[in-house]
Amino acid sequence: MPLVANDVPRIYGKNTGSPAVLIEGQRTNLIKRTDPGAPMSGPIFAGTTGSSAALSTHWSFHRYDNGNLNAEVVGSGVQDGLNYLDVRVYGNIEATRGFYFIFQTGAVVGAYTAGDNHAYSIHAALRSGDKAQLNTFALYSDLTKQSDGSYLTSISVNVHAQLDRTFKRISGVASVAAPAEPANALDRFFVTVTIPSTAALPFAVDHTFRIAAPQFERSAAFSSSFIPSTAGTATTRAHDTWTANGLAGLLKPFQPFTLAVAHWNEGVTGFQQPPLSFGTGSGGDLGVALEVRHGTGYGRQVRYNGTSNAVAQPNNVARTWLRTIVTSDGSSVSVYSEGALSGTVATPLQVQATTLVLGSQEGQAKHTFGLIAPGAPGLGIPFITPRAMTAQEIADLDVRWLAELNRITLPTI
Repeated sequence: MPLVANDVPRIYGKNTGSPAVLIEGQRTNLIKRTDPGAPMSGPIFAGTTGSSAALSTHWSFHRYDNGNLNAEVVGSGVQDGLNYLDVRVYGNIEATRGFYFIFQTGAVVGAYTAGDNHAYSIHAALRSGDKAQLNTFALYSDLTKQSDGSYLTSISVNVHAQLDRTFKRISGVASVAAPAEPANALDRFFVTVTIPSTAALPFAVDHTFRIAAPQFERSAAFSSSFIPSTAGTATTRAHDTWTANGLAGLLKPFQPFTLAVAHWNEGVTGFQQPPLSFGTGSGGDLGVALEVRHGTGYGRQVRYNGTSNAVAQPNNVARTWLRTIVTSDGSSVSVYSEGALSGTVATPLQVQATTLVLGSQEGQAKHTFGLIAPGAPGLGIPFITPRAMTAQEIADLDVRWLAELNRITLPTI
C-alpha cells in the first residue's frame, strides 16, 4: 500500500472488466512524530531499570532490567518512501525477559469505553538474529485512570508471526474489556520484544530490527499508511471524495436510467459498516438526487429526490462485494441487490443530477475503506446508462459482474 494523502486515486483491478477505486474515510494517526528524525550514533546504554535512551530525535529504547543489554543505531535511510532506523540490540537479558522501542508517551487521547478498538501498525523487518529466540513482537498502548491519570492496563497485539526478513507493514487490532474504573486511552505507543518464559537466564541476544512509520488509530479497521511526520501533532487525513461532472444527459428527471455500482465491504456485518455514499447532487440529504448508501443506521439503502423516497436493501455482509443496480422506466424506481429485486417505489426521479460524488461525504472518523467499482466497462456494463434494464438482464449481468470483481486483488493496508 503506497503512502497517500487524501483524494489520491488508487485503482485496483485494472486488468479486469470492472476496475475499482479505493475510497477511505477520515482517519487520524495519533502518533505525533512518525518520522524518526536524526539518528543517534554509537552504542546506547539503557542504564538502570525503568530508564530509556534516545535512538533518534523522536524515538527511544528502553530495557526492563539493568542487565548487560545494549542498543545501537547501525543504519538509517529510506525504503518504500519511509525514513527508517536499523537498531541492533545485543547483550544479555538477565531478569525481566525483554526490551521495547518507544515512539510516543504522555498524551491522553480521550475516554475509552468497553469495546473500543485500536488499530496498530508499523513497518518493520528483522534484519539479523534468530526469530525463534523471540517470543513476542507486540504493539502496545496504555490505559490510564480518569480519576488520577495513573496507569491502569495496556492494550496490545502480538504480531510476532508477521515479522520476518522482509521490510513491510505489520499490523493488528486490539481492544480491552470494561476496565475496573473509567479510563482514558493514552497514546503511549511502543513495541515490546520478549524472550520465551522458559529460557534460562541470563539470555544472550543479538538482533537487528529495521523500524519505520508507526501508526496508531482509534478504529476497528486500518487505513492506508500516512505520510510520516515530525510535526509534533497528530496527523489527520481527510476522507476521500471522487467527483464526476457532466451527468445531466444521463440522469434526467422522469426519464429511464440504470445505475450500477459495487462496493467491497471490508467492515463488519449488519448496520456497522460506516457511512459510504455514492450520491448525485450536492448540499447534503436535501440536495441528493439519487444516492446509494452503505452506512451505519441505514444498512444498505437507495434514496432519491432528497430523502422523500427510499428502497431498503439487505444488510451489509463483511468481506463481500455488495452490488447495487438501480433502474427506472421513468415512472418508478427499482433496486436490485446482488441481482435480486429489493424493492420498487412508484415515484420517478424528479431532481436533476449533474454531479456524482463517490466517497465518505459525512467525513466521520470511523469509516473503513471501500473499493468502489462504478459499473463494469469491460463487460459492457456502464456506470450510468439512459435506459431501463429488465430483471433478467440484471440477473445475467450480476453473475458476470461478480466473476470479474472476484478477480480484483484486494489492497493490503
